Amino acid sequence: MIKDKYFEQLKKKDIVILYSEPGTWSEEEQQISMKEVQIRIDEFKKIGFKSKPMKIDENNIRDLGKLDPKKTVVFNWCEGFGDDDYDYFTVPAALDKHGIPYGGGTPESLRLTADKEETKEVLLKAKVSTPRSKVYRGNDA
Repeated sequence: MIKDKYFEQLKKKDIVILYSEPGTWSEEEQQISMKEVQIRIDEFKKIGFKSKPMKIDENNIRDLGKLDPKKTVVFNWCEGFGDDDYDYFTVPAALDKHGIPYGGGTPESLRLTADKEETKEVLLKAKVSTPRSKVYRGNDA
């Protein structure tokens, strides 16, 4: 197990596991999500951390402002937001707005990488080699 000063400082923080259940999810998908959240809680416990889940949606996203940025670290386990399965950036943007530290990509990087075609264009402009690809649309998809 990792034992250093940063690990010990982190153990003093409140770890909040943020998760979402987009409105398009079935009952089965929601149950799977809750099982995955519980796995995260159990894994944190194994290494000596206390964590708590927080479901985030359109009705309580403002509650993120109630978290104390000096005492809280967020594990962002959100998959989509609201009725949009591909909105990975709203929650990190809200965390940034309130200055709350979290693990994961920035809203900008998540927004870009949600569009694979745009991501490829950015990489090619930066002269990063990418594998050959094809975009499928409509009936081809």
